[in-house]
Amino acid sequence: MRNNPPKFLKLIEQRRWQESAGEWLRLCLVCSAIAIVWCWSLGQVPLTPGEEQLADQAQQWLEQLDTIGVNPLESLRGLGQSPLTVALIALGQSLGGELGWSDRLPVAVFNLLSLPLLSGIAKTLTGRRLGALLVVVVYGTALGVTYWARSATSNGLILPLTLIYLTSLLFCRRDLRGSLTLGLSLTALALTNLQTSVLLGVTGLIFLGWDTPRLLRTPVFWSGLALGLLPAIAWWGNDGWHHGGFESPFALGNDDKQIGWIWIVMSLPGLIFACTGFQQAKHAQHWSWARFLICQGGIYSLLVILAPWSSGPLVMPLFVPLALAAAISLTNADHPTRWEYPAWWGPVFLGGAGFTFLLLTGVYWQGAIAGHLPGGQFWGLLWLALLAMTLMMTAILLDQHNAEFIAVLFWGLYVCLALTVYSPLWSTFLDWTNQWYDPPLVEVLTLSHHHFRA
Repeated sequence: MRNNPPKFLKLIEQRRWQESAGEWLRLCLVCSAIAIVWCWSLGQVPLTPGEEQLADQAQQWLEQLDTIGVNPLESLRGLGQSPLTVALIALGQSLGGELGWSDRLPVAVFNLLSLPLLSGIAKTLTGRRLGALLVVVVYGTALGVTYWARSATSNGLILPLTLIYLTSLLFCRRDLRGSLTLGLSLTALALTNLQTSVLLGVTGLIFLGWDTPRLLRTPVFWSGLALGLLPAIAWWGNDGWHHGGFESPFALGNDDKQIGWIWIVMSLPGLIFACTGFQQAKHAQHWSWARFLICQGGIYSLLVILAPWSSGPLVMPLFVPLALAAAISLTNADHPTRWEYPAWWGPVFLGGAGFTFLLLTGVYWQGAIAGHLPGGQFWGLLWLALLAMTLMMTAILLDQHNAEFIAVLFWGLYVCLALTVYSPLWSTFLDWTNQWYDPPLVEVLTLSHHHFRA
């Protein structure tokens, strides 16, 4: 007899290959659309004061490396308290010169390459292909994520490093070798923002203790984690040894954590579905995805609120669990016959459409009273009109229990986001955010720069 497999096994294998290829094709198309917004025309606006500080520090570090007979330890110390961010910006400068786009491009590309990791996290936790795609859509159309992905700052680098860390966290549950990767990812976070790495490390251990308690009783896990953390321990230990303690990375000065929460609010309405996702997680705590959301979303938020450190970047990792919770809700909503929509979804989007329309009317009449409509105001009117129509159509489809509201909402949000980036609105938006964010950031970076040059 021949040992050829039965025909139906070949058909099953072929079907799985086609589904996998289709899944990757859809993911590539979504990532390509996001890349148009994240990576294109990065140099159309000047660097913000915070970006200029890091860009100058990266340029000085490159000049220091070119100095003959330079001390390697002194060169590393010149990277400041966010060495990975400065090194990444320096890489862009070495390839593209001292231009705005060359400073921002490495961070944008790093964020773009991390999107498949986000899809993998959703696929690992939920096992749903649609959820793995929707989480990328929700995450990629969030205004806060887009802003920092296009910025040459440490906040933009925290986002992909968080995805690497969470991927390692889930991987080490089934393979102890992942503990080394977990430690190395925490090291990368610590070399970008120490406070954020501490909180993520705490919530990660809480999640593993709840979901896989046997892992924390394994010496191999702790050995791999400690080995991966050695570079961060050496870096910050050397910093504390030379500068008399760790007061600087855990400064209690100007409290800008409220600004971090503003970025979450500005990323609505895509993240508004996360409320339902967390509500579902409360009733499904026997599943890993629910425990992940409770630990990385709920407990982490509580730690951010209670943490005395004045650090806005602490809020950045919350974009991941919020996008995942929203994707879980939207995946269930794709089958309206099996799952009843929450009653508040429709009224919230209807109210948002009404508020946007009133804002549109106010902006129009203000321009009409002035006697003319400047170019910037025209783009603002167009943006408000598109957003109002998107929210209104979403509310109508939600009232009809039509799952097409998902495509309508996120296509509309994507168009609004692209319009923001490729119009004068982006420059106006940067000027507005710089008024309440960059001054304390510039002060901290300036103090850090002089601190390491001393």
